[in-house]
Amino acid sequence: MGRVPAEPVPGAAAQQLLTGVEGIGRQDLQQEGLSRGLKGFAPARDSDNASAKATTTGLRCFTASFIYPLPAEISSAALERGRVEVFIGRDNIVNSLIMSATSMNGSDFHGKGLWAVILGGSSGFGLATAKRLARAGLNVMVAHKDKEGVVETQIKPHFEAIRQTGVKFVAHNVNLFDDDDRAGVMESIEERAGRGKVHLFLHSIAAGACKLIAEPKGPDYRADAIKGLYEALTFEGAAVTIEQLRKAVNKAFHEKRCDALYTVADSKIPYRDELLEEEDVSRTVWMMGYDYLLWGRELLARGLLSPEARLVALTSEGNEVAWQDYAAVSAAKCALEASCRAMALEMGPYGVRSYIVQAGITDTPAGNAIPHFALMMAQARMRNPFHRLTTPEDVAEAIYALCLPPLSWSSGSIIRVDGGEAISGL
Repeated sequence: MGRVPAEPVPGAAAQQLLTGVEGIGRQDLQQEGLSRGLKGFAPARDSDNASAKATTTGLRCFTASFIYPLPAEISSAALERGRVEVFIGRDNIVNSLIMSATSMNGSDFHGKGLWAVILGGSSGFGLATAKRLARAGLNVMVAHKDKEGVVETQIKPHFEAIRQTGVKFVAHNVNLFDDDDRAGVMESIEERAGRGKVHLFLHSIAAGACKLIAEPKGPDYRADAIKGLYEALTFEGAAVTIEQLRKAVNKAFHEKRCDALYTVADSKIPYRDELLEEEDVSRTVWMMGYDYLLWGRELLARGLLSPEARLVALTSEGNEVAWQDYAAVSAAKCALEASCRAMALEMGPYGVRSYIVQAGITDTPAGNAIPHFALMMAQARMRNPFHRLTTPEDVAEAIYALCLPPLSWSSGSIIRVDGGEAISGL
């Protein structure tokens, strides 16, 4: 829909800016996926479909019209200055508002020709970040390794959604352990993005070996707990067998999400029979520890990074807390964090920022490949102050924020995105 010129509205009148929009209600916005952060939307009072322009003098006068809390994309810094344009029409009103507001503080990348390169971008954190940065206007290239059947049935629809945002999108389904495939991805970056155009590089590859370092030994607390519960029930006259009780506990935990039973429920993915070997450690530490440094250094050497590029990798609470069967990945995460600090120091003079994002327990395909992960998710929901898991979208929002000017001085940091999970006891 085209613009219809209108005169600027004084700041005080901005309170009525959105309440006068014709024919747009909360349900319409929800259907378009644009209502995040809205608590309500007043009915129309204006009769003409014209665009409105308002000069806002601060956050307060604007939130009155938008019914707080504002969508996360609209920051107070963006609203403290300049003009916010709202175009009438169900499909573009909120997007226009967000794009106009965010462009004032450098958080809109549309038309700048900048790129995000994401390794591991077909699911989980990588895919969520690709979607978020595409909405912000960054062109996106992802490299991943998935079976063709999975790509066709599960992944392509997500990739098509990214293309629908209007940015350039390139996907490479390749083996990132193979030197030729790695070189091909780098050449594609040079060809598609070009010199000085990679603003965000995200290393989101989950390729670790989750194996025990020694045979399990110690009390079988789960079996002891089931036996004790069985004895207590039969003492009270209940007619139940130990096997029936075990099945009931597992059904309640896995199907009814009774998280408090995580200490007695069985995992659907048990520990692997084979123990961790030297090759497992070497491969895991290289791919999940040092590979981030190697890619970042090569992008810099080829002149592909933007003047204020962001390099981001992902860690977990397993960097400090010892989880069974996580030894190789934990070692890799420690190497990754050391690499991040070294990159922040040595690449900083080139304008490059390096960050590590520590996500909370998240329900992703990579996470669910970890033995006993269902038990870890239950514990996380119980101890997290918000009693929910971290989502890929939570992490994507944080990575998007790292692309913006306000966090440019946080280079070398490990940034927790977990709702306070890591600092909370049960």
